[in-house]
Amino acid sequence: MVGHASTSLKGVALVAIAGLVTGCQSFKDTMAEKAYERMVASADEQKEAFHFYDAHELYSAVAFDVHERALEDSSVVEDPEVYRNAIDCAIRAGNLMAAVALSDTLIEAGLGDQQDWNQRVNLALNLGNDASARAILTKASEEFPGKPWIEEMMAGLATLEKFQEIEVVAEVWPFRPHADNLEFGAVQLGDDVVFVRSSESTDITTMVDGWTGRKYTTIVSVPLRDSTARESAYARSQLSSQSLMSTVIPNEHDGPVSFSADGLRMYLTRNHGTAVSNKEGMDAKNLKVEMFTREPGKKWVLQEDAIGFNHPSYSVAHAVEDTARNLIFASDMPGSRGGLDLWVSEWKDGKYQQPQNLGDKVNTRGDEKFPFVDGVNQLFYSTDGRSGLGGMDIYRHDLASGLTELLGAPINSYADDFAYILNDAGMGFLSSNRDEDVDRIFRVKMGEVTAPFEVTLVTCDGLVVANQPIVVHDTYTDVRKEVATSPEGVVRFDAPLGHMMALRFAGNGELAPFDLEGLRAADKVLYRDQAVLGYDQPQNDLAVRLEPNKAITEPLAVTFFGPDMERQSMLTNLEGELTWDVEAMLGYTSIKVDHIGYRTGTAPLMDQSACPKGESIVMTLNQEVVIDLELIYYDLDDAALRPASKQELDKLVNYMNEVPYVRVELSSYTDSRGPKEYNDYLSQARAQKCVDYIIAQGVAPTRIEAAGYGETKPLNKCVDGVWCNERMHQENRRTELRFLVN
Repeated sequence: MVGHASTSLKGVALVAIAGLVTGCQSFKDTMAEKAYERMVASADEQKEAFHFYDAHELYSAVAFDVHERALEDSSVVEDPEVYRNAIDCAIRAGNLMAAVALSDTLIEAGLGDQQDWNQRVNLALNLGNDASARAILTKASEEFPGKPWIEEMMAGLATLEKFQEIEVVAEVWPFRPHADNLEFGAVQLGDDVVFVRSSESTDITTMVDGWTGRKYTTIVSVPLRDSTARESAYARSQLSSQSLMSTVIPNEHDGPVSFSADGLRMYLTRNHGTAVSNKEGMDAKNLKVEMFTREPGKKWVLQEDAIGFNHPSYSVAHAVEDTARNLIFASDMPGSRGGLDLWVSEWKDGKYQQPQNLGDKVNTRGDEKFPFVDGVNQLFYSTDGRSGLGGMDIYRHDLASGLTELLGAPINSYADDFAYILNDAGMGFLSSNRDEDVDRIFRVKMGEVTAPFEVTLVTCDGLVVANQPIVVHDTYTDVRKEVATSPEGVVRFDAPLGHMMALRFAGNGELAPFDLEGLRAADKVLYRDQAVLGYDQPQNDLAVRLEPNKAITEPLAVTFFGPDMERQSMLTNLEGELTWDVEAMLGYTSIKVDHIGYRTGTAPLMDQSACPKGESIVMTLNQEVVIDLELIYYDLDDAALRPASKQELDKLVNYMNEVPYVRVELSSYTDSRGPKEYNDYLSQARAQKCVDYIIAQGVAPTRIEAAGYGETKPLNKCVDGVWCNERMHQENRRTELRFLVN
């Protein structure tokens, strides 16, 4: 917005008008009309140049003078467009009371249409006068019976009443109640408060902003402990000389400003140096963000290329860092949904990346401005695009969950509320024009209203989780505390209204760790919930023993069965024990345990699909037939089966026919006499001789394998070079059986 030297146009206009009341009536009328035309034309020029303050004074002077004449002379015709332009400029210049006076006169003169009445209702709401808004709507319903917009406005008032019931426990009071100028956007830096104010007048030539009629804004600071102290020009005292020369330019707006958490980076919003044509075809200076850095104790230095997405054709403003140093800011750059949207630029590889729009959960068709991110990544911002208490309202958005909610009174009011900032101790600032329609800074001290929670912890099989430590985590403040569940398994705690809470259990060896998130209280009532805990790495245990009290010399076969499940087999250890993961074997309903010559043991498996916990199974296998593999003898240097050997193999055939799901390996060993290569060959031939015999008796070839191990595994000391008698060599010439698993 381009500034200019302001003159008292209102005074000039009134003198001109006063001079028209002399002379003959027709001459007076003609001269007055020409004066009005000149004033309206001048007002139009001021409006087109964004000088809304001066345009409002010119339009208002014409409107009110013509209205006085019309009261005296019914032939005088008033122009409603002059009123409407005056109201529009008054609103844009921030003078709502003047807009109300003009709107009331327009309606009382009988010139108001539906849009004028609608605007008058909104003005009442923006000034916090709900009763007046309802009364105006009642009159409008008489003037325009049955119009849908009146019903919509009535519904809007009902919604407003519901929003007014939302309360935040907080104290809000003026920070500088006796300040003469517009002030907003306060942030604390060390022991000082830095904020925006309209610059002081030094002489009668001081330039003003034609948009508002106020002096240009600048950044100043006062001590936090003494808000009445005289302000210091922050930029002139804290910027390096080089940065001061390149950034502090007369007749431009500076501010607001934000600082990084460590106080070493500063982001300043200010005008671009050149004006460009906006969407309405008028020249305007958009906003940009400049980044400054400093070393501790030193002055700020401008980093000219730090913000690569500034551009004169759109605004970038109100930049703040989040907890990861990403930059969140307001902009109407291409891709915005409405006016100003909130955007985020990721800090990566030592620079800010291409900005991304924060999306529909934050942005609206209106304006989103003045973001602030607290220490736990909660985003606060102001918007006029959502329903609220009136004007711009402050909302909170959880960047993690996406939840967006309106802050209640007294943080928000009927007026524009913005630039909300809060430290970890619950102290902060906000800016608002709730006081005489002028932007002021307010101190904020948050209180705390809590709601009680009772969360019952039970296991997946219905047992209470008693006397266990639980961490209660306030994700909004990042405060954690540990409480214990009661003997009934209940954890009790109080949570501040609106805060997102989580429960965390680290596990105890039997029960698995768990997180319960999303606990949030909206009202001061008792909240009850339940959390179901699972077991930690649940396993089934099997223990088998042999009767009559025999030692287990080979692993036992454990076969798993289940409907529509592929059969699986496992082996126990030599203690007859087996452990398996429950979840890996879900769907299996029974097991069968086998040992050669023993009756099959069977056990059902619990259905643990809903609650994997684990079970212990104990089983005893009874011997049914003695298969004495020691009777399978071979003569020296011979693979032929003796008759006694065939009798024992017949017993094995019968056993395998009774348990058709097992597979076995039949292995053969030689003594140490003879060459090793030959003994390997001979043992394989002997084993194959047995297997061929078993297959010939009807056992499927896929169920039995032959393996020859030669002289590799003697049962005694008879190895090469050691003398042994025949009995000792015979002991090493043997056949063994072991189960195979799939």
